[in-house]
Amino acid sequence: MKLLLWLLLLGWIGPCRAQPQSFSALDAHARTVSAGTDPNLTELVAKLVTPAKTDLEKARVLFVWTATHIHYDTGLMKPYTYGLPRLIDTVAAATRIVQARRGVCSDYALVLYVLLRKAGLPARVVMGYAKGHPDLAGAPVRSINHVWNLVQIDGQWHPLDATWASTDNGTRPLNTHYFLTPAHEFAADHLPDNPNPQTLPKPLTRGEFDALPRVYSPYFGLGFGPDFPKQGLFRVQKRLQLSVSISREMEFEVLANRYAQPANTRTFYLRAFRTKKGYDLVMQVFRDGLYSVHILARPKGETTEFQPILTLTVIKE
Repeated sequence: MKLLLWLLLLGWIGPCRAQPQSFSALDAHARTVSAGTDPNLTELVAKLVTPAKTDLEKARVLFVWTATHIHYDTGLMKPYTYGLPRLIDTVAAATRIVQARRGVCSDYALVLYVLLRKAGLPARVVMGYAKGHPDLAGAPVRSINHVWNLVQIDGQWHPLDATWASTDNGTRPLNTHYFLTPAHEFAADHLPDNPNPQTLPKPLTRGEFDALPRVYSPYFGLGFGPDFPKQGLFRVQKRLQLSVSISREMEFEVLANRYAQPANTRTFYLRAFRTKKGYDLVMQVFRDGLYSVHILARPKGETTEFQPILTLTVIKE
């Protein structure tokens, strides 16, 4: 249970919004296509896009293939050159990654970039800042730490993150939240180093992004929003109060641990008050210290696992 919870808190699994059309057949096709031991990416793309009738369907099948056939390998990370050197030699480097079937975020992004371009779709690789860890709630992301993609469909640019969607060799479900994510939702946990790819009417600044809580994909998948809390760090005396917007009836659970000590997670006392727009969540904090507070939710009356929606950093003084 603790392992499952930690995976949830890292945002890898959870419900996603209903897609505008059913991609089940395309997704199944993407999962079954093999690149072979000596991959040819032109031939691979041709096989993958055979059932695709539109640019949207091409993007989907290539996204799912990348997310389901590459294993995330932390051993390949080099902090002093994070995400940079692998983006130079495109086709040859992407072929090596596909052959090895493992990589880090820059490798996922490079492979998907090459596949999209070979399918005739305009695409970009984007480097920037990501709130991929609970400890980053309300805290600055001090350097570039993530790489993802943009694809152009019907004249509009859309973000994709095959790394955060990854099934990691079948150890977790495909997270389709990160396929053509609406710009305002993508901005909850991704900030490009160059503000242009945000595709927002008013792009977030570094300061605004650093101030955000850790917002997990189930926040949007469960129907919260479309807005989300913009404050991730709270200083409190006795209690913490937070408002969330949602129309459906929900149940909540709050877990907390001393900051950067997830093994000692405990249940926090919570009262949820229904409002016109959603809920006011009131949490009691009894002991002084620095905490990571994880808010989980599920539809009222259901017996499914609670899903993480937010992590906050709380200082009890």
